[in-house]
Amino acid sequence: MNKSDMDTLRLPARIESLKLFQDFTCQKLKGWGLPQALEPKVELILEEILTNVFNYAYAAGTEGEAEVGCELKDGSLRFVIADWGAAFNPLESPPPDLTDDIDARKVGGLGIFFVKEMVDAIAYDRAHDQNILTIAIRVNSPNT
Repeated sequence: MNKSDMDTLRLPARIESLKLFQDFTCQKLKGWGLPQALEPKVELILEEILTNVFNYAYAAGTEGEAEVGCELKDGSLRFVIADWGAAFNPLESPPPDLTDDIDARKVGGLGIFFVKEMVDAIAYDRAHDQNILTIAIRVNSPNT
């Protein structure tokens, strides 16, 4: 993550950190003058991605960290979510089968599917022992 271009927050990869990550990003949205209606979308995206990090990035019984960076640049809100856990590219997960009856569907897989539907761009990289997920949402703002 290029910290020189982006405001970041790094916290323990625990569910207790979720609200702090969401508050951090929503404060940035407010500071950039973005519509308040964007906040629930951003909070949901962070919840889906970070919950996966909290639950699966680190082996049971081990501690780790997660980092969220955000910036507003060239009409896009960009988030970079990083962890130092096991290598995992969520974009390679097969899409969920939405045709099955809800009771017959396999558990999991919907979160990343919904995130992909809500954003304009999403990319994964593994570098320097980090999982790095970059998400972009085009926004209309007087500041861009």
